[in-house]
Amino acid sequence: KVIDAYTEEIAPVGHVEDLTVTAAGPTTLQVTWEPLQLQLRGGILQGYMVQYCQHGDTQTCRDRSTQTVPIPGEEAASCLLQDLKPFTRYAVRVWAENREGHGPLSDYVVQATAEAAPEDPPTN
Repeated sequence: KVIDAYTEEIAPVGHVEDLTVTAAGPTTLQVTWEPLQLQLRGGILQGYMVQYCQHGDTQTCRDRSTQTVPIPGEEAASCLLQDLKPFTRYAVRVWAENREGHGPLSDYVVQATAEAAPEDPPTN
């Protein structure tokens, strides 16, 4: 006789690992991470949330306005942040979500976008 038993879903209990942020251009950052390990998911993941903000010398995102981008899918492992300011430092963090809530937030990773070409020609 086979008995199926299920536990209740809980919010994820682990954070994503190997969060990497690289400049993909003057207005874009490429964000990658390792998907949350199965035993830390607490149930079926809805996806991940990527939060970012401009990073000042002494301030973090909680001191500034933030943007949050939902990335659907249990195995999602990357996103491209677009429409950013050239040669500007951004703080980025990621967390997993399921129907019961979100897991612990990753540490911030700070990365600058690439420099852009000057908009105006030089004047003499």
